[in-house]
Amino acid sequence: MAFSEQITSLQNETVKHLAKLARDTSLRRKEGLFLTEGEKLTRQAVLAGCRFEMLLTTGKEFPFADKAKRQILLSPHCAEKISTMPSAPDCIGLFSMPEYDAALFEKPGRFLALEGVQDPGNVGTILRTALAFGADGVIADGCCGDLFSPKALRASMGAALHLPLLQTENLSKTLAEKKKQNRLFVTALREDAISLPTVSVPDHFILVIGNEGHGVSDATLSLADETVIIPMNGKIQSLNASSAASVALYEFFVRKGAII
Repeated sequence: MAFSEQITSLQNETVKHLAKLARDTSLRRKEGLFLTEGEKLTRQAVLAGCRFEMLLTTGKEFPFADKAKRQILLSPHCAEKISTMPSAPDCIGLFSMPEYDAALFEKPGRFLALEGVQDPGNVGTILRTALAFGADGVIADGCCGDLFSPKALRASMGAALHLPLLQTENLSKTLAEKKKQNRLFVTALREDAISLPTVSVPDHFILVIGNEGHGVSDATLSLADETVIIPMNGKIQSLNASSAASVALYEFFVRKGAII
């Protein structure tokens, strides 16, 4: 592999900038860039068609190195400064955020919506499940954990790179518009909620999963065509967001025949 640059100093501006980018959601959104840590995620980002801005490696060969605009040989201690992992990976990629076709979300479909799901591990796990079960896309509000944080990307196994995503600062407004073509189901701990196994799943719907501790907002609940509850042993009142999403997604997508 031919490297166009070599970096050995922790004071290098590229190293300092990438270390901040890896940890700062607002900076990632402002610049439209995200990092992949490790060969597997970096390879997935390339195959997903994301623009490959930079490859940084401590020396290990990477099969798609020639697709990167910049190829940098990085000293191990610089890789440790950039990485968010306990042990720095052999390669780190810098990519532009994927561009999604916004028109997809204007059509009827099978969508998942996330409201205030803050833990990036939960967010990533939910995205991975949504992709596995055949969701057409995911809508997330501004309070959700960053879909492109290193932790979320690892938890999703790169699902965010392949699953159309729509982020909105006003989820209730977005859902009010989308429900004109899709029946809106909201998971909620309410006495009038329908038990999940008994729900009649239509061809086109939006399934809303709420915050880990507080559930969905009153504004979102007021829009629901139906509220749904997951039946469980009375000794446990609720599941965490990723577990609840997995159960609900299986019922809605697999039982409906989206992937079988």
